[in-house]
Amino acid sequence: MKQKFHGQSIFPWSIRTQLLTLVLAAVLPAMMIILHNGMQLRDDKIAEAQEKSLYLARSLATQQEHIAKSTKQILQALAQIPQIRNLEAKACDALFHDLVAQNPTYVFIGIADIRGRVFASSHSVRPSSIADRKHFQEAVRSRDYSVGEYVITRTANTPSLNFGYPVMDHDGNVIAVLVAALNLDVYRLFLADHNYVADYVVGITDHRGIRLFRFPDTDSKVTGIGVKVSETSYAHLSGTAEEGVYEGKGSDGNYRIYAFRKLRLHPRAPVYGHIFVGVSKDAVLAAANQELIQSLMLLGLALVLALAAAWSLGNVSFINKLKKLADSAQRLAQGEPHVKTGVPYGRDELGNLAESFDNMSTSLQRKEDERKQAAAAFVEEATKRNILFEQSPDGILIIDPSTTKFLEFNTAAHRQLGYSREEFARMSISDVEAMESPSEIENRIRSVIQRGRVDFDTRQRTRQGEIRDIHVTAQIIDIMGRSVYHCIWRDITDRRRAEAEHRALEERLQRAERMEALGLLAGGVAHDLNNVIGILIGYSELLLDEVDSASPLRPHAEYIKVGGERAAAIIQDLLTLARRGVQTRDVVNLNSVIEDLHDSPELQKLCSFHPHVKVETVCAPDLLNVKGSPVHLRKTVMNLVSNAAEAMPRGGIVSIQTTNRYLDRPVPGYDEIHEGDFVVLSVSDTGEGISADDMKRMFEPFYTKKIMGRSGTGLGLAVVWGTVKDHDGYINVQSVEGKGTTFTLYFPVTREEAPDERQSIPVSEYMGRGESILVVDDVQGQRELAGRMLTKLNYRVTMAGSGEAAVAHLEKNGVDLIVLDMIMDPGMDGLDTYRKILEVRPEQKAIIVSGFSESDRVRQAQAMGAGAYIRKPYHSENLGLAVRKALDHPAFETKNV
Repeated sequence: MKQKFHGQSIFPWSIRTQLLTLVLAAVLPAMMIILHNGMQLRDDKIAEAQEKSLYLARSLATQQEHIAKSTKQILQALAQIPQIRNLEAKACDALFHDLVAQNPTYVFIGIADIRGRVFASSHSVRPSSIADRKHFQEAVRSRDYSVGEYVITRTANTPSLNFGYPVMDHDGNVIAVLVAALNLDVYRLFLADHNYVADYVVGITDHRGIRLFRFPDTDSKVTGIGVKVSETSYAHLSGTAEEGVYEGKGSDGNYRIYAFRKLRLHPRAPVYGHIFVGVSKDAVLAAANQELIQSLMLLGLALVLALAAAWSLGNVSFINKLKKLADSAQRLAQGEPHVKTGVPYGRDELGNLAESFDNMSTSLQRKEDERKQAAAAFVEEATKRNILFEQSPDGILIIDPSTTKFLEFNTAAHRQLGYSREEFARMSISDVEAMESPSEIENRIRSVIQRGRVDFDTRQRTRQGEIRDIHVTAQIIDIMGRSVYHCIWRDITDRRRAEAEHRALEERLQRAERMEALGLLAGGVAHDLNNVIGILIGYSELLLDEVDSASPLRPHAEYIKVGGERAAAIIQDLLTLARRGVQTRDVVNLNSVIEDLHDSPELQKLCSFHPHVKVETVCAPDLLNVKGSPVHLRKTVMNLVSNAAEAMPRGGIVSIQTTNRYLDRPVPGYDEIHEGDFVVLSVSDTGEGISADDMKRMFEPFYTKKIMGRSGTGLGLAVVWGTVKDHDGYINVQSVEGKGTTFTLYFPVTREEAPDERQSIPVSEYMGRGESILVVDDVQGQRELAGRMLTKLNYRVTMAGSGEAAVAHLEKNGVDLIVLDMIMDPGMDGLDTYRKILEVRPEQKAIIVSGFSESDRVRQAQAMGAGAYIRKPYHSENLGLAVRKALDHPAFETKNV
């Protein structure tokens, strides 16, 4: 009985193929014997070639050793001749010439002094120096017989191998070196005595692998004299073995069997060359391959005859009958009714098979209609299931209400939670439910049973742990007499997120609009107040210059000046809120700011209001610098400390800390940050914390829960936020109600060094020399204040109340410098005024003043040629220094903007 495997015969071939396979199997042993004998013959030929090649390499090596010894004996004898030891050039020339003439083994014999200069040789044309030759250097160094490397002789211009021998004086010092250049063609005579070398390649190299000799001759760039042998060959030649055989491609690309032997002057001497012999592997195996091919051809002929006989016998005995059976089976498979084989029934196996096949055909025909009807019903059911169940984008599930296990479900159900169908089939509702407990799930199912249908929202956990929002439509239905829990799951996570993002966007937009409106209001109010406060501070400064220090009026003037500066500080808060406040970019170390604040009257006053509050500082000793406004940074720290103290009515600890930190990921509250080094300032308290509602609004201007009149105007945190933004920083707030709050501020680091503390500058440094100044300002008080300050500094001052008046004045009169207010209304502002002035006087010097920070229009004016920018309110020192610097500086080249 034939063995079966998964319903298939272990011989899945046709009968004819199997018959032919038996014939091939019968011939296979003979073919294996022929191949074995052929391969054995090939191995014998290779071994014979290796033996011959190694023998020839040894013979050539022996010949070379004999030549080397003979050369040494000749050079030793020459070294003892008096004329040579006395370095007699003429006598040496004659001797060397006769010696080379009588001994064609050498192409050159000569002698060089200790510096390498050849003063006698066998040729009239001799090299000037051989000091760079290896054989010369080795003979001098070792004071013994030496051998060189591949060189082109400088006398005969032929490749050669040179030997050297030192000539010594009576004290044993080297005074010269005898040199003999070997004629490598002597090997051709040796090879001529060996009849079998016709197919061989013979080569001699120096110790570097440079070819000195090759038989047969070639002038190829890869196999010629003076060319290094292939890397494969050199790897074998330079190995540890003294001799050996290997196979590989030569420099000419032909594959050969090689034998080699190393050359030494004596057994312990270093290798000075190699002799290698190679024979083409194809030539070695030609005869063996031909014999193998002939044997296989005879075997092939016998195989063809056997296959032809098997083919004919198979057709007659059973192949034709089997074809009829196969044809009948094919027609039956194609649906043809009443198929008959046409094979006579008999006692043989094929006759019985034909009879059984005809009976099966009749039986199958009866069942064909039944199969078609069942198939049509199955297709219709599958189509409906696919359309109504599988193709739904929502998850559809049939659940056992008693165990909550999933009985049936579509693809969307398991895919939206990230599970495979096999994993999901083993799960229940409680395995994915993230909001309801198992008991709550049971109550939910009971509610569905009572009400018939329920819609509700829940949350489910995906395979990756993500929580998804799901809207569920559930009902109890009956399937084949069984009540089941039928659910439709719709993933509404993206919709919920979009709704939340939309609400957050609306809140941010509303907050931004409020901040923008408040910023514009604060900026406008600050500008107007700045003009008033500037007059107050400026005139108090002038008054202090005129009032004697012992006058009872001096304290009043000082109080006016201090009050004005405090009002100016509040204005700066408003400008910061309007994002116009940071006007200086100094190199600042926050440790210095904190240290200055720690000893300041403001902090002492704050502590007097909160005697149970303790302020601690922990500053990094190696804190890096930042670039910004020391005034705003100090104000920021003070505002945070004040907030912290207000948050601890029963006392506590305010901790101020600084450190360096490298940021490479976003700070909480920011989508992205600028990666790099930052100085981190944190102010923490142990107070009551900030509520969630207050956290949303705490940076809004004028929003405060402090005691008005004592703690400020509600601008504190808004100023902190504005200052951090103006310094390109980030802010993070962490608060736990009942435990405290931490404000963490991140400021980008600068690698610049902080300048030394500024010393007061003597008035003589910025006194005028009678130069003419035109002050242009639309506010009369500001205009007259600047004029008084400049007049006191020995300048001749003219004033104009608008840009138009300034242009009209300059059309008729020249001035040395213009002090130009940037913000003037109505009429032209500072930039337009300066542009008109340049049309009248192209090289007119000017400085820019404003109550706001440096703007694009200020920078445009400076690009056109204006000088420094100074900020109101006016101070005699700042104004005087800017005017003096502009007057002393060469005129700017006017630019058309």
